[in-house]
Amino acid sequence: MPGRLEQRTIRPSPVFSVLQTRRVVVLAVMLPALAAQVPTAPSARIDRLAADDRARRDAATVVPFLQQAAAGPRVEIEHDGVRLATLMIGPDGWGRSPVANVAAVAASVATTLYSAMPPPEPLTIALMRVPDGPPKALSARGPKGEYVVQVNTGDLLWAQLSYQLAHELGHVGCGRPDPSAPQQWLEEAFCEACSIWAMEHMAVTWETSPPYPNWAPYAEHLRSYAEDVRATVVRPESYARWYAEHRARLDAAAGDRALDRVVAEQLFERFEARPESIRAFSFLRVADPVENTIEARLRLWREQCPDELEFMPRELATLLGVSDGGAPR
Repeated sequence: MPGRLEQRTIRPSPVFSVLQTRRVVVLAVMLPALAAQVPTAPSARIDRLAADDRARRDAATVVPFLQQAAAGPRVEIEHDGVRLATLMIGPDGWGRSPVANVAAVAASVATTLYSAMPPPEPLTIALMRVPDGPPKALSARGPKGEYVVQVNTGDLLWAQLSYQLAHELGHVGCGRPDPSAPQQWLEEAFCEACSIWAMEHMAVTWETSPPYPNWAPYAEHLRSYAEDVRATVVRPESYARWYAEHRARLDAAAGDRALDRVVAEQLFERFEARPESIRAFSFLRVADPVENTIEARLRLWREQCPDELEFMPRELATLLGVSDGGAPR
């Protein structure tokens, strides 16, 4: 027969009880200090993993566009022997325009703009026509950091293509297309100014060195398109009063083209006077402020700019009658 299991009560020795009590006391003292050293959830590592996961999912959404564009022509954009960008032109949907002509216009736009606003490293940009949607630079980027730009123009409307593409390349030049970013209206105004400035300068180039010799007369169409845009702007007597009147609307949402153009027209004039002003916008979105205020946006932008470009956020602060948080100069 199997033996019976005996139930015994094991009593700790007096020495063990003392040690156990001391351990509890030590732990009670140490736990708050240890807890202070442990990052609160979500930890930085979890945040990084979540960001990486979002980037992978975003990349998957743009891969079909990149695959389509890869079937079309590629254009290398260079300035002074330095590669600035590679454009991949989606081959379909351009109507009566051969895709080679679209590529020629796109190359002219990108060369003009990025010569004044050279990216910190070469960009890869897929250009697609999506006739049923608004022009936009997608927030999501490809597996290798590729951008996707969509326009809705086609056929032989080179001026409209130039206008739309220069605007979207402005968003790409700012680094992180995001329609929900704080004070996004300021970036929209910059991109409107990019369109005007690029088309004016393309018109000058096309008069003597168009993409094709028989395109030289089209230079006047580029110029008149830009001038028509500027003609829609009603200049206020005081930009500070204008901004105070429209501030709440600008804070609430971007995309009011009429309001954006009021500031865009002023930016264009500054670009003409000091072309390096354009490069300052490369630093506009290096970081985003926590507060959705123009003061916070201008202050952070000024802090990110190299010393020689700080004048741009300062001038805008003066124009709008607000503070950029910097010491007066």
